[in-house]
Amino acid sequence: MSILKIFIILYTILLVLIFLGLLAINLSSYKKKPQLYKNFKLDKSFKTLVICPCKGVDVTLNENLKSLKYQSYKNYDLLCVVDNKRDPAVKVIKEQKINYIISDKNIGNGSGKVRAIATALSRFKNYDIYIIADSDVTFVSDWVENLVKPFSCKKIGATTSYPFFNPINGFWSKVKMVWSYAGNGMMESDITIFGWGGSLAFRKSLFSNEIIKDFANSLSDDIYITKLVKSNRLKLYYKSMQIKVNSNDSFKVFWEWSNRQTALTLLGYPKNFTYGVIFYSVQELLLFSSIILSILITPLYLILLLPFILGEIKTIKRSYRYKIYSIFIFFFINIIYVINLVKAKNMTQITWRGRDYKMSQNLSK
Repeated sequence: MSILKIFIILYTILLVLIFLGLLAINLSSYKKKPQLYKNFKLDKSFKTLVICPCKGVDVTLNENLKSLKYQSYKNYDLLCVVDNKRDPAVKVIKEQKINYIISDKNIGNGSGKVRAIATALSRFKNYDIYIIADSDVTFVSDWVENLVKPFSCKKIGATTSYPFFNPINGFWSKVKMVWSYAGNGMMESDITIFGWGGSLAFRKSLFSNEIIKDFANSLSDDIYITKLVKSNRLKLYYKSMQIKVNSNDSFKVFWEWSNRQTALTLLGYPKNFTYGVIFYSVQELLLFSSIILSILITPLYLILLLPFILGEIKTIKRSYRYKIYSIFIFFFINIIYVINLVKAKNMTQITWRGRDYKMSQNLSK
């Protein structure tokens, strides 16, 4: 047997192993949730505070704040937090007649968003549930209700949802849409689920005065709260809802955003670098190897494309009217993920809403 044939056999075995692993991961997302998560009963007695940190005017800020005002769940208050009264967002907040406070600059050394949340937590303590809402998100009318409902189960420490990044202009905003589907995939697994800080509810009992002080020095609210829930041996529950972030990203905006998101993830979960590089690289390896070998040797290699096809189907379903774009972008999105990981691994600071932050700040309890 020639060396070439031995190489092809061994390479095929490698591809089959990758195929089986990726197929198992794809099929695991269809696993049914435990019965625990199916019989929630809404407890309307939960007094809830929705905290919306604002800085600058997002693409659809007026629409976003309006969506927060008119929620089906009635036992809640809405509070915006700004850095100062000169922030352009204040005008929109006042037009919507929403209460707002000024963030305490001396509360900690964390990110602006974290300090805004910590300010609200330290001043408003007579609530059962707190919800973080990003100002760039448009929320559905039953959003608060769906986040509060699972707390009828005492094992639930926090609830979250994840948005559709709605591209309203430009090619790179569509890349951002597909890029974000990695987050959707992580939400579908009990192992990789995380609390997304744009739509994240948690129990008051998680935050003592000491925890608030510690939290105020953190860089990422969602990573901190995710770890806090797990350290208290509570569950994080994900609820799929049609909330959206309207985006009109240029390449520069997308590139800065995707690298920042990746850097924050690595700061909280360093092992994700190795896992991510391997996972996304083998997907591209399987894709291009299967196509090339099907042309050069036998069409049977196309069977190995099944995990990729399942991924494409999920992407198409999530993309609404942008299905053609998503099919094209899905071919190279894993390459972007790997580049993001390599870039983020070497980042010493990030720029976030006009401020620079060193990549060394506390993220966990």
